[in-house]
Amino acid sequence: MTSSWFVKAIAVVFSVSIMGACAGSGASDNIVEAFKENQSVQPLPPRLQRLDRDNDNRLTKNEAPPLLSRNFAEIDRNSDRFLNTQEIVMFMRGGAPAARGQASGERPKINDRRASLDEIQPILASIRGASGAVLIVKEFDGSVMYESAAGDLSLDDSVPIASATKWVAAAMLMMLVDEGRLDIDAPASAYAPYLVDDKAAITLRQLFSHTSGMSGDHAANTPVTESLQQVARRLAREPLVAEPGASLRYGGVSMQIAGAIMEGAAQKSFQAYFLEQLATPLGMSQSYFCHPRNCNIDDPMDATNPLVGGGMISSASDMIRFLDMIAGGGEVDGVRHLSLESLEEMRRVVTEGLSRDGLPLSAGPGWQYGVGQWRQYVEPGESEGISHSAGAFGAYPWIDWDRSLYGIFLTEARLPAVYPQIEEIRMIVENVHDQAR
Repeated sequence: MTSSWFVKAIAVVFSVSIMGACAGSGASDNIVEAFKENQSVQPLPPRLQRLDRDNDNRLTKNEAPPLLSRNFAEIDRNSDRFLNTQEIVMFMRGGAPAARGQASGERPKINDRRASLDEIQPILASIRGASGAVLIVKEFDGSVMYESAAGDLSLDDSVPIASATKWVAAAMLMMLVDEGRLDIDAPASAYAPYLVDDKAAITLRQLFSHTSGMSGDHAANTPVTESLQQVARRLAREPLVAEPGASLRYGGVSMQIAGAIMEGAAQKSFQAYFLEQLATPLGMSQSYFCHPRNCNIDDPMDATNPLVGGGMISSASDMIRFLDMIAGGGEVDGVRHLSLESLEEMRRVVTEGLSRDGLPLSAGPGWQYGVGQWRQYVEPGESEGISHSAGAFGAYPWIDWDRSLYGIFLTEARLPAVYPQIEEIRMIVENVHDQAR
């Protein structure tokens, strides 16, 4: 989705324009004054310019991505209700106290006010740039805590869910592990001989946790007409950009290769395995995989190069069935689809302590990664935190392991634009749950 947008883009702005203005002064107040003087000439980093709707080189709270929106008051050093480049730079370099809290992965505090689920519907209705928004929240006992739709989007309408796909694809991977066809920690080259030289030791776990050292490029750039096997071989010829296991570099290239390996292990197409082994048994009748440039197809089996880490079309009602299975310990309606051991492997954090060389725009510094899912607020021995798989088009499936809650938020708006509302909704749900206990 993105490369290391703050580190690279802001570094250029900082080095060229700000260091000179701040030279010779170590005082925070002097830095702030320099920021004010240079505000009109400092462009926002390219990734943030896309969010700047009125092109004034400043971000309002509604325009800011989640990390900045959550800490808006601390970052807005001159209290003008806008964030400029200099203020953002200070925050990302540790100038705002909240930056350190986010980097540590601390969970936001639940406030003491009485919350009501009635507060959610206006938030759903306020989602801009989308035909509508839907939300389903359930408890582990199967009871529905909240279910509603706003606008023209219904619970059964299928939309692209982008990277929310990764959680589903990871479950498929672990099903093959359960069947004894794959070993997640074995070298992937044992199944894909075209992974050679410095790629030979890369494991399936690394392919599915963005730690393989492969490029963070989006696999949507691969040809529509080629097969998944052809695309995997093409991608395997690209040079590594990091040592395997050394860094988190978010992207879809490695998962596309893993998908080809899964096809070989299943001895059927990726799509067929999904439909036969997961979608049909779970009743996910509106879901299928495709390539983003060729999703308008009559027969899902015509998708020759489905995007393994981002090409799923699905609905809220389908995704909640998938989450029923994950939250149910791998079972739905008494039928086991995944072992408890495989679910635990999916949740296990892989990226703790690794360098973070490429994150999506919505990701906060505290986000870690397991197998096909983001992990937040994990405290070993104390808290299992949250698993989620946020998608670029606003899909957000999540499981709160500590509260035994899970849900799916679905819309068709860019994730950075709606993530503040997603977090607000999640906080309301957590408040209501905790107050009832």
